[in-house]
Amino acid sequence: MREKWQGMELIPIAMVKTIPNCLGMFSTVLIFGVIALTIGCSDTDSTPQVEQACNGLVELCDRPLDQALFVGTHNAMSSSEDGWNFPNQEYAFSRQLQDGVRALNFDTYWWNEEAYLCHAYCDLGNMPLVEGLDQVAQFLAQNPDEVLLITIQSALEAEATLDAFVQTNLREQMYQHEVGSDWPTLRTLIEENRRLVVFTSDGGGNSGYMEQWVHWIDNPYSANSIEDFSCVEDRGNPETASLFNVNHFITNPVADIEDALLANQYDILWEHLERCQQETGRSPNQVLVDFYSQGDVLQVARDWNQLQKIE
Repeated sequence: MREKWQGMELIPIAMVKTIPNCLGMFSTVLIFGVIALTIGCSDTDSTPQVEQACNGLVELCDRPLDQALFVGTHNAMSSSEDGWNFPNQEYAFSRQLQDGVRALNFDTYWWNEEAYLCHAYCDLGNMPLVEGLDQVAQFLAQNPDEVLLITIQSALEAEATLDAFVQTNLREQMYQHEVGSDWPTLRTLIEENRRLVVFTSDGGGNSGYMEQWVHWIDNPYSANSIEDFSCVEDRGNPETASLFNVNHFITNPVADIEDALLANQYDILWEHLERCQQETGRSPNQVLVDFYSQGDVLQVARDWNQLQKIE
């Protein structure tokens, strides 16, 4: 027999098998030796909500770009995986992006009547600029919550470079920043699909192809050992620049993976970033390294971004 208990029907255990609930699952509740079946169903969606992560971290979504730290690869296109002579990286930059690198440093030249990625001499290693930017475009298309920086040491006319961005459908994703204005948050760049922030050493201006040394300050890049790492403000206009790059690589006389393994150790890298922040009063926005795959570069950047507070 059925009995009533405080608005619920009580059904003897012997009479119950399995009771489907409102969500299509099966559940029973044991109360005082009987099964209690509540009357009515809730239409509340119990699906867990996943918070958006920008560049891999929830903390970065509402942070302005000038208060985030990006891992940058020095001469990103120059890798042993792609067969370049005297490489600066172990893996190709398509792998770099998959691993968590979010800033690519490129050198561009006019070679064989075409725009190319090269480092000093194209015979030592090369890639058509369009081919390289196509890999960037593919990554952005497959990863809609990511914002990338590109800095270009350019020996090209701006028109030739921009044409490659047009050919790869990246042109409309390039963000243009006005000096003196606040940088948008990563969330804003993502929502507006302006997820590519591009700077050049020469020929920059408007329309998302920005002059690097108007917006950036960096420290000296000619270090022969870790003892040479400096925080002196070197290139850039301190009156207009709001971004700070920390060069953290050894060139003696070329990049060496063993030097990078030492330089990229957690304590050494963290100390350099912290010292530069204290000495300049600028928060590092890019740490530029050789052989990012050695040492603890990605972990340092992750910890740095999680510990920094929005000013």
